[in-house]
Amino acid sequence: MTSAFLNRCPKITDVTTNSIATTLTNLTGLAELHLYLGRTKMTGKGMIELSNAISHLRHLTALTLIMASWNQITTEACSRLAFAFTSLLSLVKIWVSLSETGISDNGVVEISHKLRHLTSLSDITIVFEGNLTLTDEGCSTISDGLSCLIKPTVLNLSFWGCKNVGDKTIAGIGRLLLSYPMITKLELRFISSYE
Repeated sequence: MTSAFLNRCPKITDVTTNSIATTLTNLTGLAELHLYLGRTKMTGKGMIELSNAISHLRHLTALTLIMASWNQITTEACSRLAFAFTSLLSLVKIWVSLSETGISDNGVVEISHKLRHLTSLSDITIVFEGNLTLTDEGCSTISDGLSCLIKPTVLNLSFWGCKNVGDKTIAGIGRLLLSYPMITKLELRFISSYE
């Protein structure tokens, strides 16, 4: 297991991201990876480098990526992260936070479509809090991606502070839950204000 806690380090840039990515490419036997990199000055470019490295970790069963408040998170960066997920077919537990990054609907769609490949997932936490540009157009696809999973028991989804996410996303999640009778823990956040 490898963990890195670099939360709230405002002087950390993509130089650190690239170093972490280089190290990860040599740790191909990792079963668990937990990276807490929120509130730094890392960018979408760093996210691409990190995603490329993670795609080599094919033995991962647990992945935590906290990338809240990263600057310049682009659709291209989200696409690379999503593509990395398709290599992690042994993944059982995932926790991804892209809060306050300005991620676009297209970025959410990219991630949603790739989640359907992770059929072994049973513990899922996805956090998009504080992204004011997100709408139902992108977020409603989360339920489509998760509908292909066969045995989730834990589901946590948060759109706290995403003021433009509403009925369509909630309805999709409602339909999703009808096919998940085995869930033992559920948390959904749709609070509009984010303070």
